[in-house]
Amino acid sequence: MEPHQDITRWRDDAHQKLSEAQQVCNIANEYIMLTRNKLTLREDRLPKLIFYLDAMKQQLRLLGIIKDSLSLNIHRVLEKKTSLKNKINRELAKLNTIITSLKSIKVDPSLNEHGAVLFDFISEDDLNGLYHDIVENLKQLDELLKNNRTDALIIRMASDLESLQNEFNSLHSQFNDFKLNKINDSKDPVTQLIGINNELEMDMVSILESFNNHYDQCVKGATILNDNSIPKPDKLDLLNVLKNDVLELPQAMGYLENDREIIIKNCKEIIKITGIFDTFYERVNTYFKSLKEYGEEKLVKQLEEFNEINVKLKDLS
Repeated sequence: MEPHQDITRWRDDAHQKLSEAQQVCNIANEYIMLTRNKLTLREDRLPKLIFYLDAMKQQLRLLGIIKDSLSLNIHRVLEKKTSLKNKINRELAKLNTIITSLKSIKVDPSLNEHGAVLFDFISEDDLNGLYHDIVENLKQLDELLKNNRTDALIIRMASDLESLQNEFNSLHSQFNDFKLNKINDSKDPVTQLIGINNELEMDMVSILESFNNHYDQCVKGATILNDNSIPKPDKLDLLNVLKNDVLELPQAMGYLENDREIIIKNCKEIIKITGIFDTFYERVNTYFKSLKEYGEEKLVKQLEEFNEINVKLKDLS
């Protein structure tokens, strides 16, 4: 085959191989850029995540204090009401004893010729009204003291907070397992994979440059072959160099493709790790919303129920 035909074929093949090499590098670069975007998102979310966890920890602590305070205050009020009920019952017993006594004491006939007793001089309507008020107050006290409504509220609130606390503990434990405070540590898996990818990326750039240089040399070689001022031995030396380069192209392409596959594998592993973080972040975000919803809705209703009971207890004072 004529040298001119060789150089033309090599030039065309070099151009094709350069295009293929660029495509191989583009695919690797797409994965690298995707990985960088995932890592950037993780970097942006991490401060928010730490803030959320700290804020939720403090909120749960305050909710626990509210629950303990409500429980203590309600039980103190109920103890006073129990004491009041016992006192009312004692006074009612004394009143019944006095009324029984009044019914047995007759008025001096000289003062009342009808043989009346002292009880006849008491307004029975007023007495019945007094009894009715006492009985109603005792019934209301019994309703508040015996139906365990306050205990049920405390238990329900404690159960809600325990559930929220357990979920938070699970999230906090998983957060510690991530060791996100060491994401820039040399032993961090992502850091190690990024380091490997950086080296492979540099190697791919070097190989791509060699493809580009080979193509440039083929273009220049075609020009040199047509230049009659250049000695023939120099032209033959150039052809031998280009011929050796052509023989090395398949191996260079193999190295390039191998680098690409390793980069893709490493990127997928990094994406997997950041994906776990993203899932965890969404869990925390969902929990944050549920905690906020509990505070704005369920807790408000529970506090309203406590306040309703407290108002009734005060009304009975």
